[in-house]
Amino acid sequence: MAWRSVWGNWRRSAITIAAIAFAAYLTIIFSGVNEGTYGANIRMTCDMFTGYLQIQKKGYIENPTLIKTFHYTKKLENKLKSISSIKGFTSRITTDGLVSFKNKTSAAMLIGLDPKGEKGVSKLKDKVKKGLFIKDGVLYDIVVGYKMLDNLKASIGDTIVILTSAYDGTMGNLKFRIAGTSRLGSPDMDAMSIFMHIDAAKELLVMGDRVCAIVISLNDLDEIPTVKKQVSRILPKDLVALDWGEVNPELRQMMEMDSSSNMIYYLLIIIIISFGIMNTVLMSITERFRQFGVMLAIGMRNINLISIIFIEMLIILIIGLIIGNTAGYFTNYYLMMNPIELGGEMGKFYEEFGFEPAIFSSVVPKIFVSTCVSIIIISVIVFIYPAFRVMKLEALKGIRYT
Repeated sequence: MAWRSVWGNWRRSAITIAAIAFAAYLTIIFSGVNEGTYGANIRMTCDMFTGYLQIQKKGYIENPTLIKTFHYTKKLENKLKSISSIKGFTSRITTDGLVSFKNKTSAAMLIGLDPKGEKGVSKLKDKVKKGLFIKDGVLYDIVVGYKMLDNLKASIGDTIVILTSAYDGTMGNLKFRIAGTSRLGSPDMDAMSIFMHIDAAKELLVMGDRVCAIVISLNDLDEIPTVKKQVSRILPKDLVALDWGEVNPELRQMMEMDSSSNMIYYLLIIIIISFGIMNTVLMSITERFRQFGVMLAIGMRNINLISIIFIEMLIILIIGLIIGNTAGYFTNYYLMMNPIELGGEMGKFYEEFGFEPAIFSSVVPKIFVSTCVSIIIISVIVFIYPAFRVMKLEALKGIRYT
C-alpha cells in the first residue's frame, strides 16, 4: 500500500526525491572537499616539517627549553625501528638565538637536523630556494629563510656568527657559512629559521647526545592513533608521543573553526529539505483524508495508517539518498583524482602561507554515513506533526473532509 501511494502522485514524489538527492549531493560534495582539502594540507604540513608524530619530554611543548631535552639512545632507536608502520624518523634540536652579519643582528630560530634522517621524514630539502641544503661532512654550512637573508643584507657564501645560550648555561657561539636559502611558506619561519647540521647544533649548544624531539613520519593520517599508542608503550615515563595537532595546535584550531562555519551551510540545506519532506507528507495526508476515513470506518487503526505513511516517507528517502550518494561519490572521486588547481592571486595566497594551491576531495565512508544519518534524523523529526494529525483523525471527520 505504501509503495502504491508513493507513485499515486508520481510528480510530487519525484520532486521530493530530487530535492532529497540534491541536498545529499551538495552536503557530500561540501564535506568531501573539506575533508580532502584539510587532509591534503595536514599531510603537506606533516611532510614538510612537523611530522605525523613527535617524541618529546613531558612539558617541552608548553615550555620548549634545552633543560627539557632527553637522551637519544640506541635502545630507543631500535625500539622505533621495530614498529613496522613507521615510515621514517629522525632527531632534531630546536632553540632560539641571535645571528649577526656585519652591523646587522636578528633573532633566529635554530634548528639542528640530521640530513640523512630528514630524507625519510620531511621535504625540507625541496624548499631550498637558492643554493644547497645542509649535508653530512660539511658541518658549518647553514640554510636560512629568504626573508632573514634579506633582513641581514647578506648573500649566499657569506659567513655569519650565531650566539645562543648553551645547555650547560654558557654562551655558545660559532661561525657558519650560508649555503642556501629556504622558502617554507610561513612568514615567521622564513624570517627567523636557520637550519644547520645536528652535530653542529650539538657543538654549539654543548648538548652531547641530547635532542629536543624525534620526528616520526607515517604513510597515512589514519595510522596516527594506532602508531601513537604503539610508540607510547615503548617510551620511558618521562617522554610522550604527540600527534601533529598537538605539535601544531594553531593549524588544528583554524581547521576546526572553518569546519564549524561550514556546519551553518549544512544546517541550512538540511532545514530546506526537512520542510520539503514535511510538505510532501502533509499534502499526501490531506489529499487522502477521505480514504483514511473509510479505512478507519472498516476497522483499520490510526497506528496502522501512521505506519503506512512512515514507510512511504522511508521509500522516498531511500531512493533520494541512493541517487544523491551515488552522484556525490563519483563527483568526489573525480575531484580526488583530478584536484582543481588554484591560479592567479588565490593560488599565490595559498602558496605564500604554505598551503597546497588546489581543491581536493575525499570519499571516506564517514562523509556518506553522516549525511544519510543527518537527513534521516531530520526527516523522522518533521514526521511527528503529520503523524500527530493522523493519530487524531476520526472516521466520520475523515469521510466528510473536503
